[in-house]
Amino acid sequence: MKTTFLSAWRHLPIALVLACVTGLYAEETPATAEAAEVSLAQDWRFTAADSKELPHGNHVGGLLESYFQPAILSNPDTAGFARAENVQIAMLGESTRWQRWYLGGANISHPGRPGEPLIYMPLSMLSAVSAQKYAVANTAKNGIHLSALPADEQRNTVQLSMPLQIGGIGFIPRKTADREPASDWGAPESSRGFAAASAEGFATYVIRAAEKPIVALTADAYYARRNFNNLAKAENAGEFTLLGAIKPEWIKGDQLNLLVQGRGRGNLGSEYYFPESQTLQSNQLSLLGQYNFSSDKAEGALAFGYSYRTLSLRGNELTRSLTDQLIMAPAIVPKTSHTAFIDGSGFKKTKFDIADIEYGINSRFEWERVAETPPGNRLNETLFAAAYGATVFDRAS
Repeated sequence: MKTTFLSAWRHLPIALVLACVTGLYAEETPATAEAAEVSLAQDWRFTAADSKELPHGNHVGGLLESYFQPAILSNPDTAGFARAENVQIAMLGESTRWQRWYLGGANISHPGRPGEPLIYMPLSMLSAVSAQKYAVANTAKNGIHLSALPADEQRNTVQLSMPLQIGGIGFIPRKTADREPASDWGAPESSRGFAAASAEGFATYVIRAAEKPIVALTADAYYARRNFNNLAKAENAGEFTLLGAIKPEWIKGDQLNLLVQGRGRGNLGSEYYFPESQTLQSNQLSLLGQYNFSSDKAEGALAFGYSYRTLSLRGNELTRSLTDQLIMAPAIVPKTSHTAFIDGSGFKKTKFDIADIEYGINSRFEWERVAETPPGNRLNETLFAAAYGATVFDRAS
């Protein structure tokens, strides 16, 4: 067969592609084999430097869902919309109630609300977020691990941000760049979204002694006005967190974190399409103290926390319909609760020629008192507008 320069030229792209594929395969084979050895017991890690480069909703739940593949956030979230809600996140097919939360190695999970932390740490206060699942070796702790920014890694900072209502009638014709396309299909214009005046921000002030940072005070807050289909006007929700990150140097490499946080929502239950009269005013005040250290010979963590929470019904009677409610979520009963815990762990590290040995202890004490509030402790159920049944909850437990 006669081969011309033109026919050889036509086959050149195919030859180049095959050569590239062969080269890539030769280079990637070792990495692929190495990646195959990665197990779920190893850490996934998202650092403060990553948060400056990658988009996120400014809360840990949304961050995990976006960048940690096994995680699924049950709260519908876009641009941090679910930050005001109680986080519900599942991993690897587990229940949302199975997750544990750690700060500096100490378990800060809420004793009375499984799957949630006692304090929702803002990303502005964290140096890293990691997820550790099925890590049963040595002293590994399965759950979501948070690390607070130490004082020597912080600087004086002020930041304020708020959503801009881009698109819509005011700027660009509808259906061009509208941020609420659902309204063009018949949904109310008050469908889920942030309303005007929503804002968030944080500020950090570093206290120095002899030119050395010893204390960093960080305040983080947000105010969200959120529209829901079942509300006549936007819901008000917000959170304020104050952190004192201290380097006491009682032990080399130690850190002491003192936190106070207030959270509130005007219409808890709106995310489940509860009628407005059945939504609740939710307020929570939480206090947390946490200390940890780590060295070549030992590591330890200690935390104590307290939380006071109130739920007040917007209407005069707690009711629900078995046919009219779009999402059959469990009834949320008006109540007050006091919750406290003490969590501690310590491990000794011993190195031998044949192996390294770690031994220690984990301990935890939890206490909670919950009281339902009449008349909200009586749930009346209807079926096609007819009385179906009633449930009366205990007043205290």
